[in-house]
Amino acid sequence: MADCCCRLHSNQHGGSAIFLRNGIIADKKIDVINLVEPLVFEPCCVFIQHFNLLCINFYRSSHNCSTNYNDFLSYIDEVLHLAIKADKNINIVLTGDFNIDFLKDGEVNDLKNIFLSYGTKHAIIIPL
Repeated sequence: MADCCCRLHSNQHGGSAIFLRNGIIADKKIDVINLVEPLVFEPCCVFIQHFNLLCINFYRSSHNCSTNYNDFLSYIDEVLHLAIKADKNINIVLTGDFNIDFLKDGEVNDLKNIFLSYGTKHAIIIPL
């Protein structure tokens, strides 16, 4: 396991993790530990220098999605800002459990606008 984010309370399950194949060398390019807010944004992050690739994975709980949406957007914006600030030519892969219906207009447009402002876009148009 290259990086993970786990909740501190033993009675709560969840979090995120990034696993890498043996031989792939990764390190930290940005520190996302200060962006952790349980159930809202639980990120982990690794940088793979060989590909100049920053992999960011996170979990957002479906619990209280409507009340924490703006906070969630702020965290996405902040993590992308940190990535670009660290290296404006960095390749970014952002994955995770968004708990957002990308097929519906509305809230998802705010997220898409954040992606566009950093030159990124969502790659999966229709979920499998």
